[in-house]
Amino acid sequence: MTRLEAQILADIQPIQVKWMMGDRELVQSDHVEISYFQDTGVARVVIRNVGPPDVGLYTCVAIDSQPSSPIFVAELSPINVLEGEEIFLTATVQ
Repeated sequence: MTRLEAQILADIQPIQVKWMMGDRELVQSDHVEISYFQDTGVARVVIRNVGPPDVGLYTCVAIDSQPSSPIFVAELSPINVLEGEEIFLTATVQ
């Protein structure tokens, strides 16, 4: 099992959150569990029975009800993570 979390800090509510693997949006299934906790701003995706098809670049996308183009102050670089490792990534968006 793999769990990815993103902390979303937004002044605007409601926020729609989706997780992407490459250019494909992840959908809720027996294999993938997606949740967003509006009170804490935590977005989570849990992938069960991880295998080779699950290898890829995962992105958490937060969209406000009045979308506009985000401005990333600092771009995140790709990172490799070993099983059992815990990482924290922070993106600053204006």
